[in-house]
Amino acid sequence: MAGLNDLCAVWLADPPAAIRPLSGRQDLQGVPAIGGLSGSPVYRIEPADAAEPLVLKGFHPACPPAHAAWVHRLVRHLVENGISELPDPLKVRGGRGTTLHEDDRGMLWEMLPFKRGAPLSRPTAGQAGQTLALLARLHAAAARLPKHPPQLAVSPGHLRRLEQARRLLDRPWAVRVGGAKAAASAASDARLAAAVVEQLIRAADRFARSGGAEAVAAIVRVNATPLPLQAVVRDLRSEHVLFDPAADAERPAGLIDLHAAGIDSVVTDIARLLGTWRPPTGRGRDLWAEAICEYERERPLSDRERGLIPYYQSSGTILSLDTWFRWILDEGRTFPDPLAVGQRVEELLESFETACQTLRDAVANPRLGC
Repeated sequence: MAGLNDLCAVWLADPPAAIRPLSGRQDLQGVPAIGGLSGSPVYRIEPADAAEPLVLKGFHPACPPAHAAWVHRLVRHLVENGISELPDPLKVRGGRGTTLHEDDRGMLWEMLPFKRGAPLSRPTAGQAGQTLALLARLHAAAARLPKHPPQLAVSPGHLRRLEQARRLLDRPWAVRVGGAKAAASAASDARLAAAVVEQLIRAADRFARSGGAEAVAAIVRVNATPLPLQAVVRDLRSEHVLFDPAADAERPAGLIDLHAAGIDSVVTDIARLLGTWRPPTGRGRDLWAEAICEYERERPLSDRERGLIPYYQSSGTILSLDTWFRWILDEGRTFPDPLAVGQRVEELLESFETACQTLRDAVANPRLGC
């Protein structure tokens, strides 16, 4: 642990009493909480003085220092404006005032307070509503980030959706099965690749049976018109929202991991989060409508933004599947937790048919102006 002790010394005067890796933990309902797919190292730190635990976390190796510094400025601004659910990064020792440290390999690190709690895969209506209300307050505060006022422009995320959907129409999954089988045998993680090939075959079948081509064509029909763009989380998933029944079972106790934050529409965060939650049986659209109402009590949405939520959510499911197939079978990427990757792909696959129907319904909404 000498290397980690040296890292901890950047922020702490005394060596920690204990250091242990933080990996995927179970959520409050006993379901494995998928996290850490990027491979960024995360450790729980127990300070020697028995103070509250801390978290030592590395940014992704490809993260530019300027972006990491911007993320920390955003987090500091949000905490100062009342979003106490975010862990506020500690300053390094020595009076430099920075909260980031670059090690001798060029990786950036941060030290954060540990937020107690666990994620939820199936929130109640109250928990979903409280979380969306918190997200609205976060967005309202982020809109006041100095030098980054909201600006009317085309959403970068929407443009990426259009580009990826066109590629998927040109080269659907059924066409890619043969090449994927050949590539899987030579992949660095052949077991993961072989498992994902089987998922690709099932996805191609569901694509044909569920009107996948029609659904993907519907993605392309929704024009990327200007929206208010501001600082948003961008990768807000269920495992990033923590609940602590010992404190308040309904209110989120922590909101973690803003490393992917950037400038885009607030719809990106709303749809991303709702798309990673599993609603109670028979309560899907009603539950999310209630949660969105709670968001709007804090920060109203335009008709266009409201109409885009199911479009972003359902297209995100379809295109996320496509992204995982490309990463693993086309690009041969490897991941630290292959089982978690397989589970992520399986969850997306299970949601595929519903996403296709939701997408077709969303595109029929006159608010989208297709």
